[in-house]
Amino acid sequence: MAKFKNTDPNQLRMHVLDFQELFGEGHPIHGFKKVIDRIDFEAFERNYQNDETGRPAISPKKVVSALFYSILIGNLSMRELCRLSKLRAELIYLLDGEELDHTFISKFRKIHKKEMQNLFSQTVFLGYESGFINFETISIDGTKIKANANPGDIGDLEKFETRLKQIEKVSKKKFKEWEQSADLEYSKIQKKRKELERKTDKLKEAVDFLKKHEDRRRIHLYERNCDLQKRRKGFIVGYNAQAAVDCKSKMIISQCVETGQSDTQFAEKMIQKVEFCYSSLKSKDDDFKKIQYVLDAGYSSEANFRNLKEFDLYCPDRNITRLFQAGKIPKVPKSPKRKPKSIRFTYEKKSNQFICPTGRILKFRTEKFLHGKDSYSNFRSISCSGCHLKRFCSKGRSKSIFVISRNLKKNYIHSSPPKSYQPDEVDNFYTMEMRKKLSEPRSRIIYSKRFSSIEGVFGAIKGSQGGDLFLTKGIEKVSLEWSEKCSAHNIAKLCGFRYV
Repeated sequence: MAKFKNTDPNQLRMHVLDFQELFGEGHPIHGFKKVIDRIDFEAFERNYQNDETGRPAISPKKVVSALFYSILIGNLSMRELCRLSKLRAELIYLLDGEELDHTFISKFRKIHKKEMQNLFSQTVFLGYESGFINFETISIDGTKIKANANPGDIGDLEKFETRLKQIEKVSKKKFKEWEQSADLEYSKIQKKRKELERKTDKLKEAVDFLKKHEDRRRIHLYERNCDLQKRRKGFIVGYNAQAAVDCKSKMIISQCVETGQSDTQFAEKMIQKVEFCYSSLKSKDDDFKKIQYVLDAGYSSEANFRNLKEFDLYCPDRNITRLFQAGKIPKVPKSPKRKPKSIRFTYEKKSNQFICPTGRILKFRTEKFLHGKDSYSNFRSISCSGCHLKRFCSKGRSKSIFVISRNLKKNYIHSSPPKSYQPDEVDNFYTMEMRKKLSEPRSRIIYSKRFSSIEGVFGAIKGSQGGDLFLTKGIEKVSLEWSEKCSAHNIAKLCGFRYV
C-alpha cells in the first residue's frame, strides 16, 4: 500500500518572502515600479499636515502604485484590493507590507481627487518624453460603460409621475396595515416607513428636475448623470467614455466621461483637448506639425466637417462606412451638391427648344436686342423644382438663358458657366469633400490604423482589466474612475506590462 506524508493543513507556517527570488528578472513588477518611481507625488504631500505631530501616514506613492497595479490585474473593487494586499506578493512588495482598509482608500481618493486625475497628464508626459508618443496619428472614439445603477429606475416625466401617484396611494394603505399589525416591531415599522418616504422623496425630486430641465428627456432615479446608451443590439444604463489614442504607442492622450449618447457632439471637444496637450508638451524649438485625426462614422456630420475643416481629419460618413471598412475605396458620386464645371444646354431646332443636363425643357419665350445689332432669344424652363443643378445653372428666379439668335439655325449646344456660390450654402458640401479625401489610397492606409489602436485599448480596459462597469456614482467620481483606468493603461504601455 502506498504511503504519503501526513500534514496538518491547520498548522501555522512561516514563509520568508525573498522578492528578488520570487519575481525573477522578467517579472513585470520591476518595470511597473520603475515607471511609478518617475511619477512626481509632490502635489499629494501638500495635503498632509502631520510633519510634527500625529501618526505617520502611508506614503501616497505606495497607495497609488497598489491601486494601479490592482487595476492592471483586473481588480476594480477596493474591498478586494484590501484583501489582496495581505495575500498577493506584488501588492505586499509595493506596499512594503502595509495593509490597506477600504475606508482609508475611499478617503484617500476623495482627498486627493484632483491629484489623482493629474496623474494621467504625467503618464502622457512620460510617454512623450520617452519617445513612445509622437502625435502623428490620433484615433478618437467612445465606448459605453455600465453605470452602478438599476436599469428599472430610469424613466421620463410621465413614468415618474405615475409611479409617484401609485406609491403615495400604496403608502397610506401600508402605514395603516403596519400600525394595526401585532407581529411587526416598532423599529421595523419605522424602517419600512423611512424606505417608502425615501422613494417618495426621490420621485418628487425626479419630477421637479425634469420639469425644470426640458432638455433632459429622462433621468435615473438615483444616478442623475447616467443615461440610456446604445451598445451592440440593445441599450444599457451607463456613460459614454471618450478617449484619444496615439496610434504608434497605443497610449491614451486625452479622455473624459460624457452623458450624451451620440459621439457627434464630442468630436470638436476631443480634438481641442489633443491640440492643447500637444502644444503644451512640444518644445518651442520644434516645428508645429499637423496631427492626423482618425474617427469612426459615429462622429460624422456636416457641422463637424465644416467646423473642423482646418484639421487633418479622416472620418467616413455613415453611408459609406461599411464599404470603407471592407477595404474598398468609396467612389465620389457626381454629387448633386458639388459645383459642376459648366452647364450644357442642347438645342433642338425642330421643336425650337433647349434640353438641360437633367432632361428638363426650356421653351422659347421672346427675342430681344441686347448688345448692339445681335438679337438674343430667351428660353425659359417650365419647372425647376427638385433639380439638383437649380442653384448653379442661371441667375435670378426666372431660370432662363439668352442665346444669340443666329446660332439657332442648326442643332446647337449652349454652354454657360455655373453661378458662383459659397460652400456653406450647399448641402453636404463638406461631407462630399471628406468622401473625396477618403477616396485616395493614402487615406486608406491612415484610416487602417484606427481599429488596432483605439479598439485594442478599449478591449484591454474592458476585457482583461474588467473595466466594463463603473463602481462609483456621480459624474465626478465616474470621471475619476475612468481617469485611473486610463492612467493604469498608460503605465502598462510604458513598462510593457503583461498579466501574470
